[in-house]
Amino acid sequence: LKVCSSLLASFLFASMAWLAPGDGAHAGKPELVRCWDGAICKDALPNLAAEARALWSALGGDRDMAKTSWIGVSDKPRCGLEHLALAILRFHYPTPTARRSVLGAELWTQLRQSGNEREKQGLSLHFDKDEVAVETWDLWTHPELATATYLSGGGAPLVVFATRSEEDSMLSSSEEEEAPPVPLDGAAPASGFVCFPRDARHLAFDGKLLHGIPEELLFLTEQGQPTSAAAPVEKYSRLSFLVNIWTSHRPEQVRRISKKLAERMSAVGRGSSRSSGSRRHSGSSALKLRKGQRPLAPWQVRVAAHTGRCPVGRMLRGTGLYALREHLKGDTGLIPVRALVRARRAAGGDTAEVRRGLLELSYSAEGRRKQGPQRSATAPARKRPAAAAAAAAAAQTPARKARRVA
Repeated sequence: LKVCSSLLASFLFASMAWLAPGDGAHAGKPELVRCWDGAICKDALPNLAAEARALWSALGGDRDMAKTSWIGVSDKPRCGLEHLALAILRFHYPTPTARRSVLGAELWTQLRQSGNEREKQGLSLHFDKDEVAVETWDLWTHPELATATYLSGGGAPLVVFATRSEEDSMLSSSEEEEAPPVPLDGAAPASGFVCFPRDARHLAFDGKLLHGIPEELLFLTEQGQPTSAAAPVEKYSRLSFLVNIWTSHRPEQVRRISKKLAERMSAVGRGSSRSSGSRRHSGSSALKLRKGQRPLAPWQVRVAAHTGRCPVGRMLRGTGLYALREHLKGDTGLIPVRALVRARRAAGGDTAEVRRGLLELSYSAEGRRKQGPQRSATAPARKRPAAAAAAAAAAQTPARKARRVA
């Protein structure tokens, strides 16, 4: 009870702090997703990538869960990745005033490779949250800001929808069932964002937003069909470093990287720097982003809202739009296939064509208004994580069991 009360108190404090105006780079909740290329010094990539692989080998995870670590806002970093995590925190919250409600950063790595089974090259749609608090006390809390930094590119894209978690941490399960349903404003969220990984790319978004890595988008053709499993796939190793910024509380049972592991990671990083002949950077000096630096402008694509039936995992006939296997009307939007394929091709090049693999999808407001409020049966499931994507589709609830984005 003491732990639960402490969690509630810290959540309320952070909620009040959020109401206070900030002066940081993240103040005011800007556009859906912000993205920067060249965020990491080229010489620092081998060192940080080696540390990230060492952390993945030590803690790892799988498609549904990630094992995460913590560093407090005032902690002294013990390895390059901890330096980088604090540098990312200070980039998004650059002044003491902006950081006054920030407690620290939750960090982890994810490695996905072309040699993995197809389903292991992605991650289910989900909300980032304190997993232990949900499982133990049925309390839903989310990070203030979610970020991803790609230490090597390739692979399936990160997809973010403007669908916010409406969890009320002050309600129990029984109370929530009696609460009025959350009305949806139509057949699709207002917008979505598709980002293909590139070396040294960094992006950030609101920690309450629905997101995931639909691996099917990596294998989709312009005709909306998946490529054959036997078809050759361009080799890639998608290594990402994830940092979530928390203001409500430190997630339960998320601890610092041990001193022994941090030393081992640093030794691996130093060895990588020597073998590559690159100059070694600390994680903080490796981050090239500076206060006020403008994010990239994505390719903006307007998508007509579709109010009819959407067969999941298929392209809608005559529309050029694809419904994800985890598609849920009101929570996720349709994906324009030709724009997706063009962005995927452009992500690996140095040209500005299709904004280097960034798509901002704007769903038709007219279609959303026509759809109107929904009955509670079709409102997004707010606290019941689906066991799998198939069950989610059948029950009209998105699969939200997967722990965190990569």
